[in-house]
Amino acid sequence: MVVMVNGTPKEVAQELSIADLIRTLDLPTDGIAVALNGTVVLRKEHTNTTIRENDEIEIIRAVAGG
Repeated sequence: MVVMVNGTPKEVAQELSIADLIRTLDLPTDGIAVALNGTVVLRKEHTNTTIRENDEIEIIRAVAGG
């Protein structure tokens, strides 16, 4: 199925959770925020939140610097 990740179409497996997507993208689990269709998903809900066809996911990474 296809979902949008940070504005880019991405082919992913069916029944993928947000936690699975983060692992697939090789992202750290700390220091990121995830929004699904415009709603922030708490980290404790990443495993229980399933991504569906045409969902829009925004992943923001915190970066140190000044």
